[in-house]
Amino acid sequence: MNNDEITEKEQNQKNDNIQKIEETEKELKEEKMKEEIKKEDIKEEMKEEKTNEEIKKEEIKEEIKNKEKEEKEQKEDNEENEKNEEKEQNEQNSGEENKKKSEKTLTKEFVIDVSKSPDFKQIYAIGAMGIHNIYDFRLSFYNDEPAIPNNNVRKFKRIIGTEIILSPIAALDLAVWLNKSLEEYEQRFGPIKRIQPQIQSENAGKVKKQKSEQSDICEYGMDGYA
Repeated sequence: MNNDEITEKEQNQKNDNIQKIEETEKELKEEKMKEEIKKEDIKEEMKEEKTNEEIKKEEIKEEIKNKEKEEKEQKEDNEENEKNEEKEQNEQNSGEENKKKSEKTLTKEFVIDVSKSPDFKQIYAIGAMGIHNIYDFRLSFYNDEPAIPNNNVRKFKRIIGTEIILSPIAALDLAVWLNKSLEEYEQRFGPIKRIQPQIQSENAGKVKKQKSEQSDICEYGMDGYA
């Protein structure tokens, strides 16, 4: 083997070593780049996670803030309702107290002493008839007396015993009292049955109406004979 062959062989070996070194350096460089890229990715992920965590924290803070606001508004509404209820209760109590005071005052101021007039008298009546106008109601209480039969017709003589003149308010009070008393009577003793006899009369069952410029006057005949 000559020197030229040895030198060429060494040179080839040296070139191979250089190539291996270069390849190794290249691989190390690539690995380093990959490592850096991985680090950047990790860093970016951490940054994104941190951002998401901050956003979540902000959302939680906002939710807590809204909840506190709602609770505060609800509390204010409850306080306002309690104040209104208390005010209404006070007004109601005040109204009841005023009413009691008024009733007490009226009780003190008005005392009714009931007595009979010297010409007081009682009459028994089997019926009533009356008229009314814009000013008053007039009730006439009567009794019937049988008369002598004429041509098989039974006639009765109607005698008015007394007449009472009432104001519209007094007539209303009388009607209320009568209706209530009739209800109590029928609840206790049973329904009141009307017995209608066969009576022929000039005024029986008729309504007379007299019209004037000031009022309408109606007269009602009410047969109550039994």
